[in-house]
Amino acid sequence: INNIKSLIALLTILMVFNSCKKEYETIENIDEAKIQAYIKQNNIPAIKDPSGYYYQVLDKGTGAELLNKDSVFYNLSVKSLTGTSYYAPLEYSNEGNYLGYVTPDTYRTAMLAINRGGKVRVIVPSYLAYGKNGLGVIPPNEVLVTEISVYPETKQWEYYNNIKGITE
Repeated sequence: INNIKSLIALLTILMVFNSCKKEYETIENIDEAKIQAYIKQNNIPAIKDPSGYYYQVLDKGTGAELLNKDSVFYNLSVKSLTGTSYYAPLEYSNEGNYLGYVTPDTYRTAMLAINRGGKVRVIVPSYLAYGKNGLGVIPPNEVLVTEISVYPETKQWEYYNNIKGITE
């Protein structure tokens, strides 16, 4: 009888602990649902990269193909899915780096889909962007929509020489 009482007590304890277990949705699933709703609502023909982000080539560009070793000059605007702007370029300014050093990695790999002079939209799930910590004004777990325009110039001085309205 003591063995039966012990077994019943053990089974009761196991049932109590098992019933307290909660199933939480992963951030990957939450982000994916948000992105799918955004893509559908805005009728965006985005391509999903195997790593989990989406991109849409807005303009392929007419210049040379981009390589990781190339120096690239570009501008980008970063917004939330709801349209909150986190970063917009200043007039007559640009980002510049070797393509291989562009971060987050999702931006770099999406830029490989266009040529110089091209433009790409990148929809980055939070776990591939700035995650649970966010960055500066970007809050934690924020899905980002970024538009990146790559300039056709390969040198900074070429970019400045081609800006209309600037004189020596």
